[in-house]
Amino acid sequence: MALVTVLELNGDFQEALDLLEEEIEAEAGTIYGVDENLGDYAMKGLQERRTRLVASVAL
Repeated sequence: MALVTVLELNGDFQEALDLLEEEIEAEAGTIYGVDENLGDYAMKGLQERRTRLVASVAL
């Protein structure tokens, strides 16, 4: 996630979005195995960040 932040700060929104999509995919594969509530919280945070990046890419 640190790399996503650096890319976002440097204005490389598409690359940041691509990496975030990979993180969401990886998280989706793990959230239901351990604790559904904690996983849901983490996924919501990732999806909110994705929404912001999509808006930045669209500009």
